[in-house]
Amino acid sequence: MIRILLCCGGGFSSSALAKAVEKQIIEEGMEDQVSITFLPLTLFAAQVKKNEPLIYDAVLCCPHLLHSVNRLTQSFTIRIPVHILPPRLYGLMTIREILYDVQDMIERFSVHQKNPFFFPHEENILRVTRSKSYRNTYKQEAKD
Repeated sequence: MIRILLCCGGGFSSSALAKAVEKQIIEEGMEDQVSITFLPLTLFAAQVKKNEPLIYDAVLCCPHLLHSVNRLTQSFTIRIPVHILPPRLYGLMTIREILYDVQDMIERFSVHQKNPFFFPHEENILRVTRSKSYRNTYKQEAKD
């Protein structure tokens, strides 16, 4: 089971997305594979600052949190990948594409342990235009 935390500024947009994704999890029969929880970034940051054990495998953050995530990850060591979602992926989120990205993030993070986590050539996350997982985006380009 992969446990994902979805963070936004106040919890409003992430809560709506989390509910939509939770519905997809049920429709796809993926309840044993993945769970998603949402929190405002400030509450996640409070857990980190208190050095509380994290119950998530990865943290996905709304694109507008880029600077806040940078400050948090520069100030504290977080032992799970913390990733800022590309804007289009955030808006077009499907559980399968999210799960693929999270699986790949966990694997790559285990080697590099650097936060915030970025896929290769996506360091400027606000310029990333993909709306599918990293693996599916670049697999498709290789076929073309």
